[in-house]
Amino acid sequence: MSEFKKSRFKSPALVAAVLSLLGAPLAAQMGMGFTPPTMSGVWNPVVGSGATYDMLDKNNQKSSITFGVVSKEDVNGETGYWLQIVVSSEKTGQAVIQDLMVKQNGTVTPAKMIIQAGGRGPMEFSTNGPMMQMMQGRGMSAPTPAKSDVRETAEKVGTESLTTPAGTFSCDHWRNKDGSGDVWIATNVGPWGLVKATSPNSSLTLTKVVTDAKSLITGTPQNMDNMMNMGRGGRND
Repeated sequence: MSEFKKSRFKSPALVAAVLSLLGAPLAAQMGMGFTPPTMSGVWNPVVGSGATYDMLDKNNQKSSITFGVVSKEDVNGETGYWLQIVVSSEKTGQAVIQDLMVKQNGTVTPAKMIIQAGGRGPMEFSTNGPMMQMMQGRGMSAPTPAKSDVRETAEKVGTESLTTPAGTFSCDHWRNKDGSGDVWIATNVGPWGLVKATSPNSSLTLTKVVTDAKSLITGTPQNMDNMMNMGRGGRND
């Protein structure tokens, strides 16, 4: 790591200001390395589509997570979709995260993020800018690209009828060839088609199909990359 990267966020005042904007619940999540799960399915974004899941982690802790496509935006000539992720748990409360997802070369990658939690105003930043780098330095992992089509690296187990709290679905059951997990896909569930997903460390089960997803971000997002750059004296290097 270069000397510049090691020292670029050494200002305690700047770090304290950013953490105060995060709010206590989200700061706690960041301190635990919280990031939304990387989804695997068949990416088919339609504005308004979404789904709610019960999520169990490796410690059998339960939380609720809702995905919804709330709008779209041009990103360097490509169509990006704002994917809203709402995570709720008794321990950390609710956080609203929006990722501007762009499909390229078989993956779906977030170009920008908006985060709002703890009753604070929303923050916006790029996934390769100074704000994300500072957050990585405090334990948060950068969002990882997701496969746009899990079937390309999986084998079909069969077609199965699967009943969840959201209803009964005719699903294609796929198993990752590397043994990392299974997914059950249905065409009438957006935006990933997931009805159920299992892995050695977690599971997702569909509890509701969403057809009217809307942004839950309130207020105008503050550009945190600009704030970080101002704290560095306006440098862009």
